Amino acid sequence: MSSFFSLFIEQHTTFGHMKKLEGFLDFAIQNVWEFVPKLVAALIILFIGLKLIRLVKKLIKRMGLNGKMDPTVASFTSNIVEWLLKIMLFISVAGMLGIDTTSFLAMIGAAGLAIGLALQSSLANFAGGIQILIFKPFKVGDTIEIRGLIGIVKAIHLMQTSMLTPDNKTIYIPNASIVSGDIVNYTNQDKRRVEINVGIGYQSDLKKAKILIEALFKEDKRIIKDPAPFVGVKQLGESSVDLVVRVWAKTDEYWDVYFSLIEKIKYCFDENGIEIPFPQREIRIRQEK
Repeated sequence: MSSFFSLFIEQHTTFGHMKKLEGFLDFAIQNVWEFVPKLVAALIILFIGLKLIRLVKKLIKRMGLNGKMDPTVASFTSNIVEWLLKIMLFISVAGMLGIDTTSFLAMIGAAGLAIGLALQSSLANFAGGIQILIFKPFKVGDTIEIRGLIGIVKAIHLMQTSMLTPDNKTIYIPNASIVSGDIVNYTNQDKRRVEINVGIGYQSDLKKAKILIEALFKEDKRIIKDPAPFVGVKQLGESSVDLVVRVWAKTDEYWDVYFSLIEKIKYCFDENGIEIPFPQREIRIRQEK
């Protein structure tokens, strides 16, 4: 009797296992058939997306080669756009496959915030470099003044700009401090105004001095005729009549005209008896008996 019950229990247990196995197989087959179309669609989207991303990257780089965008900006922008589009593509594909992307997006946001706080100053310099390369307040070879520093721009990088001073020193300036302050570009225009102040004695002939200076304007071919050169009385000083001389010259000839004109005015005044006063002090020695 006991053997009969044992055989009965064994048969029913085996039958139960078979039913569970069949149910599991049915469930697996059903889910596979549902998952395969999603997988195929996701792979197609991934393939097309990667092709489009490469096309966008090539178009941005081509803009840099054609001169529509600075080559440095074009190269950097293409890389940034490529990675952003790839991240968006992979998140979309994961969502199509039924993967929960909420936690993944939260992790990316937290990581971005942490990196941004840690690299705050570097990101500010980086943003400044992008501004300089896009808006171009100056370019390599320009003579500029930034925060009291004057020099020729040698290189513009994404984080800093290097300048060569007149005494041959190299200065590296963070881009964030450049875009947040005043920038004076001395070579941005093709011509500049040369201004010279000169004083003559009160006893000297003012009209004659002005005529002599105006004659120098005609002799120097580097002086531009339009706008017209100008010489006039700036003020009546304590010991001299102060004249202001203003002429226009090409930017690359500015200093040549400046130094040459000062020298010519000195020689011309000496030859024609026009006194250029200078401070004098009279000292008397008193001797007591």
